Amino acid sequence: EEIFAEVRTYIRETPMQKKVRVEESVEKFHQAQMSHSEFRAEWDSKMQDLEESGCDLPTQDTLFRWYLKKLRPDYRERILQKE
Repeated sequence: EEIFAEVRTYIRETPMQKKVRVEESVEKFHQAQMSHSEFRAEWDSKMQDLEESGCDLPTQDTLFRWYLKKLRPDYRERILQKE
């Protein structure tokens, strides 16, 4: 435990590594079996991570399309039918 605690102080993530890690976590993220409220909370957290990491945020329109792609197909269908 002492070694882990000490090593954590030496291991640092570069800004570029953080951006890559955060972007990959957004790309891999999908609703799966989560409820919509759980998904939305996690989505908001990931968007905050993107912003805090210094990544360029896409337009609102692009974010909306990303959001739709991450939803379960049945939810996505219902939303798209309302347009």
